[in-house]
Parts: sequence; C-alpha cells; structure tokens
Amino acid sequence: MKTLYNYQYGKVSICFVAWIVGGILASIISLSGSVNAKTNMVITDLGIQLKLHPILNILINNYLYLTSIYVFGFLSFGIYTIASFIFNGFLLGLYVKKATAIGFSVGKLIVLLGGHGPLEITAFVLAGSLTLIRVDSISYFLQADFSVSKLTVEFKKLKQIFVLPFILISIAALLEFLAYRHYL
Repeated sequence: MKTLYNYQYGKVSICFVAWIVGGILASIISLSGSVNAKTNMVITDLGIQLKLHPILNILINNYLYLTSIYVFGFLSFGIYTIASFIFNGFLLGLYVKKATAIGFSVGKLIVLLGGHGPLEITAFVLAGSLTLIRVDSISYFLQADFSVSKLTVEFKKLKQIFVLPFILISIAALLEFLAYRHYL
C-alpha cells in the first residue's frame, strides 16, 4: 500500500519539472530576441521592501511566498503551485540571461545564486509537492484498510515535510544576504 509519504516523491518531480519549464521558456524567449538586454529589469521576490535589515526582508518575502504556496496551492489543488513554479523558473531564467548580458561572469552568478538558490528551490518544491498530494490523499483516506494509527504516523511524516522548507528558507536567506553583501 502506498502511503502519503510515498506519494511525495512523484509530486516533487512534477514541481521541479514546472520550475525547469519556466527556465526553458525564458531561454527560448531570450534567444528569440524578445527580451532586450538593455531593458532595465528589476526583480524582487514579492515586491515587498520594508525598512528592515536586508536579511529580514529576504526572510519575510520568502516566508510569504512559502505560505502562499501552502495556502493557495492547497486551495487550488496545486494549480497555483505549478503556475507559480513555471513563473518563478521563467523569472530565474530571465535574471540569469540579463545578468550575463550586462557582464556578470558565470563564476559570479554561481556565487550569487548557487549558495542559496538550490536551498530555496528545494524548500519551495517540497512545500509545493505537499499541495499536490491533496487529490491523492482523498483516495488514501477512503481505502478499506485505513486506520487512525496509520493516519497519526502519516501526519507526523507530513509535519516534518511541512517544517523543513521553513528551515531551508532560513538558511538560504542567510547565504543570500552574505553573497549579495560580499559581491554587490
């Protein structure tokens, strides 16, 4: 019998693919000349800039995005999650294309994005994959051999998956702050 925890692996793959599709779309659009390298493009996470320490701005933006994935992704049966990941993959692709067009070296991009980027994306994908479980969980709870003890075990596992993205985001925010402070 599959558990909710086992459903997670396929959902993580779907979320990563959505992110990659967005990046590929940005690359295709960039290659077609639709994105002018001289365009003044500024990307902020959710556009929220508070008068706080930069690391707190990063944390708040990322926590808000993570929370929006949980809430809106769950309410929309994952449609928000997939659309959001395609959009964010697209923005990341445009950011990399624009940065290389204005002279950022590959090494500088790796330092700026490589330290915190994988942690952030992993955290968002884990959160997003939980929102995609919702449809599968309905059939899981309707199975004949379902019991409260199994449910308790599954919720403990899901709680760990729910909390882990917030921990990863906290670490990523620190790395992002340090990288940008040092190199920009």
